[in-house]
Amino acid sequence: RHTRLRRDWSSDVCSSDLGSPFGLSQSVTFGIISAKGRRSLKLGKDTTVLNQDFLQTDAAINPGNSGGPLIDLHGRVVGINTAIASNSGGNDGIGFSIPSNLVRRVVEQLLEHGRVQRAYLGVKLDPVFDAEAAHRLKLDRIRGARIVVVYSKTPASRANLKFDDVVLEFDGIKVEDENHLINLVSLAAVGRKVKLSIFRNGKMMNVEVLLADREDLNRQSAVPLSSQPGVGVPVLTMGLTVHPIDASIADQLGFEDAAQGLLILNVDSHSPLGEQVQLYDIIEEVSRTEISSVHDLEQALSKSEAGDSVLLKVRTHRNGVQSSRLVIWQR
Repeated sequence: RHTRLRRDWSSDVCSSDLGSPFGLSQSVTFGIISAKGRRSLKLGKDTTVLNQDFLQTDAAINPGNSGGPLIDLHGRVVGINTAIASNSGGNDGIGFSIPSNLVRRVVEQLLEHGRVQRAYLGVKLDPVFDAEAAHRLKLDRIRGARIVVVYSKTPASRANLKFDDVVLEFDGIKVEDENHLINLVSLAAVGRKVKLSIFRNGKMMNVEVLLADREDLNRQSAVPLSSQPGVGVPVLTMGLTVHPIDASIADQLGFEDAAQGLLILNVDSHSPLGEQVQLYDIIEEVSRTEISSVHDLEQALSKSEAGDSVLLKVRTHRNGVQSSRLVIWQR
């Protein structure tokens, strides 16, 4: 029993960290892998990393260890040290490493394509899928990832995925939550056909989806095919949910009745415009073109491509004062 316990720990749980913490070269620390699949971590001040799938270890990781290997007792690299959870700035016994299989995939992609290809489905997922929603959908418990938007001309729309579908399995892997599904999809091979197990109208069903390259998505405005009524239209490339403004809404927000444009109803946490626009702002112009509908927005965005700078005119209402300003958005 004692021998078996040692073998299990050495191959699966124990880990060592190599690096140069605080400039002290050739340092080695020892610990265990205390968790796998750590996601939704806040890494750095006001910084959120979208794709996360970390190993958690209590092997001491300090400044100077980042980028160094996390190895098992057989000397095999199992991760690349990346971050720590710390109140002091030093080791508090909680470190995070990128799994070695993920690092290998990224390196292979860079060598082969010069960039990392990331697959996508073309959906927006519910970030607050709760017990009430699960009960309404007749699920036995909270599990999987609920779809709230299906975008047009995407793998999801071609596979006929729908609003309120709950993805329970992706390519045979049980989906824990929306972040888990995002990771699974983005790490899958572009051009691969995968099977999804979804829960729809109280029944299980399987669908096949042909995954596409996310760069294809960045070359279009990605206006949704369907969305939940009454909550606006998500525009994926901007990370915003918008709604045409009318006189009654304008009056409630303190704008003049003649105000035109798209009212911002939500700014996603990963929106590239997150620090430049706010809730209840109005987008009046895109590339010096006045807009009053989502169609207008789509037409204006179609004239630019990923990497282009796009000029937006945004109207705000702060402390009883209205003003318009220009925002430059790097697509």
